[in-house]
Amino acid sequence: MLSPRTVLLVVRHRFAGVRIRGAGGLAVGSRVTIHRGAVLHLEGGALHLGDDTVIGPDATVLAGPGATRIDRGAWIGPGAFILPGVHIGPGAIVAPGALVRADVPAGAIVAGAPARVAGRRTAPEGHLEFPAAAPATLPGGTHPGRPVAAP
Repeated sequence: MLSPRTVLLVVRHRFAGVRIRGAGGLAVGSRVTIHRGAVLHLEGGALHLGDDTVIGPDATVLAGPGATRIDRGAWIGPGAFILPGVHIGPGAIVAPGALVRADVPAGAIVAGAPARVAGRRTAPEGHLEFPAAAPATLPGGTHPGRPVAAP
């Protein structure tokens, strides 16, 4: 597993449907998820992916001159397009199909082309909130993984 301090020099690589193109620096934090179809264009720049970030399917991230940074807990939606030199703050959410050409503040939810702040994702104390998922309930009050009682 790579630590956030690990920097790789990538020339041209393809791994599990994720395309990494160009020569540049790539720093990947812990528990980072990059979905199939995502494209990372390094093109001589640096890309930093913080812990717990998610890059959705078919999203494109450019890291040309200057560093492009996606901080801890940020989510990049499917088909989103991130331009070079952009800083996505901690816990920010980029909506599907958004075109991000300017920095996104921590906890912001951005959407559109060009992306604009559409909402906030913060707790009252100003800390980022990552609520736990509610347990799934199937019809009849059963839960996944438990056998269904015969009638």
